[in-house]
Amino acid sequence: MDELTIGEVARRAGMRTSAVRYYESMGLLPPPRRASGGHRRYDASVLELLAILRMAGQAGFTLAEMHLLVAGFDASTPASERWQQLAQTKLKEVEAIITHAQQTKRMLERLLQCGCLHLGECLQEYQSEGLSPVLASSNESKQSALFSRNTSECDGNQSHY
Repeated sequence: MDELTIGEVARRAGMRTSAVRYYESMGLLPPPRRASGGHRRYDASVLELLAILRMAGQAGFTLAEMHLLVAGFDASTPASERWQQLAQTKLKEVEAIITHAQQTKRMLERLLQCGCLHLGECLQEYQSEGLSPVLASSNESKQSALFSRNTSECDGNQSHY
């Protein structure tokens, strides 16, 4: 049986020993065997588990979601229905974030092209179309109309007051 110290695990996993201890304290890693003097001794299989946790973290999973992902994990664990459901849920969250970011990008591009002399004019222009900055993100059809509109409608030469 190949056992590793916490330092060896951290080095091979590319993380700090404090991160290994933290994952252990959160129940994401199995408790290590304790050698004489209380030193942790990890099975080498923990490296694969840490790689999975790192991948999950990079994919945006929270610690609680990671716990659900690895509960009962061993090297031969097949991708279960639980894994599939969590991944599908996370994918929907990521898609919502992307949609929001794209909407924000279009709004910023629109504002950069706007010729209004004052921000209040731009806001009033939005409100005249029945939109507000807060409501626009929850109403995609109205927002699409706003972003596709000709920017000359807010050219700074017109008074909207």
